[in-house]
Order: sequence, then structure tokens, then C-alpha cells
Amino acid sequence: MSNDNYKIIPYDPSYYESFKKLSKSFHEFHPSNYIYHTQEIFEYLYKGFGHNDSSSLIIVNKKNEVLGFRGAIPSLYQLPVNDTSYEIIKGNGVAGWLMKQDNSLPKGIGLKLHNLVHESSNLTVAACFGGDLSLEVYKMNKFNIINNLNRYVIPLNNKNYKSVINSEYDSNLIDLWSEKVENSLISSEFCKPRKIKANELEKLWIKVSKFKKIFGLYKNKDYWNWRYINCPYYEYLFFGDPEKTGILIARIERIFNFKSNSTTEIDKTDNNYNKKILRIIEIIPSNIDSWQKNIDDDYNTLLLSVLKWAKLEGCIAADYQFSDLLFNKQLENAGFRSQNAKYEPAECSLAGLFQPYKQKVYPINVAWKLNHKNITREDFKHMVPYFTKSDVAGDYPKYWPRIS
Repeated sequence: MSNDNYKIIPYDPSYYESFKKLSKSFHEFHPSNYIYHTQEIFEYLYKGFGHNDSSSLIIVNKKNEVLGFRGAIPSLYQLPVNDTSYEIIKGNGVAGWLMKQDNSLPKGIGLKLHNLVHESSNLTVAACFGGDLSLEVYKMNKFNIINNLNRYVIPLNNKNYKSVINSEYDSNLIDLWSEKVENSLISSEFCKPRKIKANELEKLWIKVSKFKKIFGLYKNKDYWNWRYINCPYYEYLFFGDPEKTGILIARIERIFNFKSNSTTEIDKTDNNYNKKILRIIEIIPSNIDSWQKNIDDDYNTLLLSVLKWAKLEGCIAADYQFSDLLFNKQLENAGFRSQNAKYEPAECSLAGLFQPYKQKVYPINVAWKLNHKNITREDFKHMVPYFTKSDVAGDYPKYWPRIS
């Protein structure tokens, strides 16, 4: 699509330097170490898996300068079509939407760019888009919307946990909670991370997809390799056994704050500097009990053994975010408690961001729209939406090189 002043074309690596210049013109992307400013990492984010039928789009002017960008991550999604089978469809995860204010561009061109990306896809999924303009656009376009992922938190060190929550907490409540968690971990086995092959993870995912009508990413071996195993910006840790108990994927995140609005100098005098948090990303039990909203004793043993390992590694807390209440009983049985979108109750108000540290951030939300003649909006009420913190670039570092 083009006119005399601009054209909309697929992103190509030859345009990266111009895109980088556009990115740096925005205040929030301006720091020299922002993740968009390293081509290898930027393009890995938008590489995706499963197909090459879609691409991020850019707007360029006569001088071949990039004036706009709408990111699209090629992905495969599974869509339950009845109680026993799935349709695997090509879709896009959309992330990153930049538009330069330029008088040569017509009014509404940014929205046109967005619409071209999602209208060309069978399924468009977005996450972590906040509560401002993007949310209104998704509402206007009649996307299905989950306002926030359910967040579960657990203290692993009583004193240090209190330093990363709302100061209005009831100390006695946390003491009792921490004591209960501690007693559970004392009697638990200890386990270490292990290597798990992508084909084993694919086999597990196909198995559990028979337990529930799961709507979400189709997690084949290409997905596992791209998203976790070969990921260049985080070391993801794998626990469990795909055949016997299921798996848990996590990573350790260290807390830091910057000095005086810097994005390169860390404040090492901050009381929370270098404290560790276990971020649990994927929970996939192998047995049917958890998927029926019950407690799987074998998976409970795995959860506790991972938490014990994390505590011995110095983690002061753990969290997990998920789009459904499917594992609610399983997590509560292991000692987790729920935090709502307002970071309540106070004893569960674990900070929302750790790099750099921030007590409250906008909850992780998800939106999707399907272009499918046989599936309606109402059909999604009978599906389990499976979205985690890692979907649609929701779990990548803001700064690169990664600060650890």
C-alpha cells in the first residue's frame, strides 16, 4: 500500500538502522541499551515459529526512512473445534506499535497500519498493551479481552519478602503464611533444573491438550526451541519429567534500581539490590487431575521441590501468572495465594516489576480476534484460554545487554 509520500511494506533487515532511529525518537525507547536497539535480539523477538506467512509492517517515506512500525510475531495457535479435535491455524502475536508524528502522513495512518497487520491474519493475539490507546483500539475492533492474568505469589524468605510488598501489610498474617510454607518445604525433596528436549515437550503438550479444550499457542517443538531452549536473552530452567509428572519452566530474576534516572548505572546501595525472585513461567502437569481443577499429588511434590531449590538458591519469593483459574487448587495447596489486579490483599502485594524495581505496574492483559467463519465469539466461553507471562513477547528484558 502506498501513495506519493509513503508506502507500507513488510519489515526487512535492511531497514533496521532506520527503524532504530525511529525507536530512539520515543522517550520510553530512548535509552541506548533498550532491547530494540540490538538488531539480533530485536529480530529474534519477531522471528516467531511455525510459519513465515506474516511479517511486521513498516511505513517508509520517499527517502526510505521508517516512520511507523507494527510488530507481528508469526505463531501457530490451536483452536478446539469439538470435544476431541483441534484446528491448528496460522496467526500473529502483535507487539510493538510506533508512529512518528509527520505532516506528510495522513490522519489515522497508524490505525491503518495496525488494521493491516491483524486483518491479514486468521488470528491476532496481543498482550501487555496497557490501559490506554491500544486497549481502546482492541475494544473498538471487538477483540476478546482478558483484563489481567491471574497472579499467584508465595514468600520464600519472611523478612525479605516483606521488603518487596505494600508497606501496609499485616506482619502477623505474613509470619503465619511464611511459617506454613517453611514447614512444607522442610519435609519436601530437593530437585535441580534439568535439560528437556523439545520433542518431549511437544509430546507432553499434545497429551494435555486432550484433557481440556485449550485455546492458545500450539506448542510444538519449534515453539519450545524458539521461545525457551534457544532463547538468547534469558536462561530458562526446566524442572520435572514430561512423561511422569509434567514440567515447570522458570527463571531467576535479580532486583535492581537505577541511579537518578540512569538506565546504565545500578544503585547498589538500594536495600533490595540483587535479591532474587523465582519467576514461574509455565506449569504443565502431565496427569489429568490438575486439568480437572483438582490436586495432583505428584505435581504438588514437584512444585514444592522446585520452591525448595529456589529458596536454597536465595530466592525470597516466587510468582506465576496465568489466564485461567484452572490450577487454582493446585497452587493454593502448595502455599501460593492470589494477588488481584489492584495488588491486593496487602500480604500478597508482591511488586510487579523487578528490573528496574517498581511496586505497581499495569497488569498483563490479553486480547485476541479470530477471523474464522465457523467459530464465533460465544464459542470462546467454552474454551480454556491458555496464556502465560511469556506469550507475545511479554517476558523479555527491557534492556540489553541483559542486566543481571
